[in-house]
Amino acid sequence: MLVHFPIALVAIGFFAELASVFIKKEICLTKVGFYLLIVGTLSALFAWLTGMFFTADMSGSAGEIRETHEVFAWITLGLLLVTSFLRIILQTRETTNYNLKWLCPNRSKLLRT
Repeated sequence: MLVHFPIALVAIGFFAELASVFIKKEICLTKVGFYLLIVGTLSALFAWLTGMFFTADMSGSAGEIRETHEVFAWITLGLLLVTSFLRIILQTRETTNYNLKWLCPNRSKLLRT
């Protein structure tokens, strides 16, 4: 259950961001997407920590599945951390002249109103 909660948060945040691309006048959707990304990243970090400290060692095919799951957890957590970091940078920037603007739309001035 701990693992699936961050997945749901990030997925709903993605769909909110996607909807904000098509509905350009709705600023609330991008704000919701931003906050869901941050909360989803923090909960994914918490889920990863609980998996590292509270999961027993496994052997055989269960151990192989666990190792594969850990690899994908590392990749997902890394991508979430990088995405959250870049998104926070883009939200706090005052200027619109920067190289990261192609990653996500700059609506920081609109979000502050």
